[in-house]
Amino acid sequence: MIIEHEYNSVQFRPFRNDKDLHAIRELFASQFSEPYQVWTYRFFAEQYPDLTFFAEKDGQIIGCCMCMLQNEHKNRIQGYIGMICVEDQYKRLKIGQHLADLAFEEFAKLNTDVVILETEDDNWRAIAFYERLGFYKSRHYYRYYLNGKGAYQMTKWMKQCDVEVSDE
Repeated sequence: MIIEHEYNSVQFRPFRNDKDLHAIRELFASQFSEPYQVWTYRFFAEQYPDLTFFAEKDGQIIGCCMCMLQNEHKNRIQGYIGMICVEDQYKRLKIGQHLADLAFEEFAKLNTDVVILETEDDNWRAIAFYERLGFYKSRHYYRYYLNGKGAYQMTKWMKQCDVEVSDE
């Protein structure tokens, strides 16, 4: 579990209570084309509290990253970043990068092999951000979101893959 700390004059901390859920609902509604219901945030925060992180400035939540673990075949542990968001006025201050780094640290503690996420296929700013974090586009979904937009599934391997190559 992450420890409360400061980075770039911003406080980073884990999930505390329902008050956090209502604050991030407003944050995500202002930043995402499809805001979720509060029970979606509750699922991540209550089921995976060690994978839910908040960024605060002057007592206001300005960023959040919510993750979970998923089952995958072939004995791999798969992490999933459900959402990561930073208020517009605080972007470019490495807050999103720090939230992602916190997620990667926790995923590493959980022995995660791979991390995936989805993002709208026309959100080039998010795609570039995730590519800088080491993700690559692994799949495309047409009309994935309720607004009709498609999505890229993006993948980041946390561990080196051992693949046997045959000379035959």
